[in-house]
Amino acid sequence: AYDALGVRVSERLIPLLLARIRSFATQYKQAPNASDLRRFLTQTRSTRVKVS
Repeated sequence: AYDALGVRVSERLIPLLLARIRSFATQYKQAPNASDLRRFLTQTRSTRVKVS
């Protein structure tokens, strides 16, 4: 989906984005649109994962 938007996604973000997309689809019973996908990417990129 991100390729169709002309957006490159790093390998490390793919599992996080897939989880976010699945959550959205389950909650709203529809696929995310282009605007949703861009928002998910922005949110995922700004999320810091703490590793202990």
